[in-house]
Amino acid sequence: MKPSIEHIRELNPIEKIAGEYTKLKAMGEVLRGKCPLPAHQETEPSFTVYPDSQSFYCFGCRRGGDVFNLVMYREGFDFLEAVRFLAAKANIPDEELSEELIALVKESRAIEDALTLAVEYYRQLLIAEETSAVVEVGEELHTEGTVQL
Repeated sequence: MKPSIEHIRELNPIEKIAGEYTKLKAMGEVLRGKCPLPAHQETEPSFTVYPDSQSFYCFGCRRGGDVFNLVMYREGFDFLEAVRFLAAKANIPDEELSEELIALVKESRAIEDALTLAVEYYRQLLIAEETSAVVEVGEELHTEGTVQL
């Protein structure tokens, strides 16, 4: 049987992978440490690993997710590269990754790219509408003599 995404995730506990990037300290049921993600330097630990849910969240840079997201953020990989990276860590050769798995990952990436484009499109629309609304309010206040433009 060819390995699945879930199988690769199970073979790479997030606390183990995160622990390779930063020193983690147990605090109750979670682990805390300094954020290992690029371009985020901090003096106080804000990176939290939740072993029960196999997830992480950094309260400093506001990034979170599962072990695949951690590797993607840290290594600058796309999802397929993260899958291959973690498969290799679990001693699963690239040849054992099924064509269906690779196709699924590529399809997921295409969907993610489309959603990213949609988010950017609507963000730009929102900015344009906010700018237009701000200009209208400013003109109205100027007309009323409330503010000087």
